[in-house]
Amino acid sequence: MPALAVKNLTKHFAGVAAVDQLSLTFAAGKITGIIGPNGSGKSTFINLLTGFQKLDGGLVYIGEQTILSKIVSSEVAAYGLTRTFQEGALV
Repeated sequence: MPALAVKNLTKHFAGVAAVDQLSLTFAAGKITGIIGPNGSGKSTFINLLTGFQKLDGGLVYIGEQTILSKIVSSEVAAYGLTRTFQEGALV
């Protein structure tokens, strides 16, 4: 069983598909990198996983729990999933 899985994840911005029907699984105990060129949807994918942006479609699974599109980032953190930002300076 994967630790994290997404099925048919979709997010559009003004008609542009930032993430389009993405399905992935992440194995427990493995370190996985997400790479791609600028504008390929990496940050949008992370924002969708962590509740910073609302899904247009698809499902996110953490273990056997289904996380629906209406979940907010504070609720996702309760499952142990969160994000950080690249800002190197203290604000």
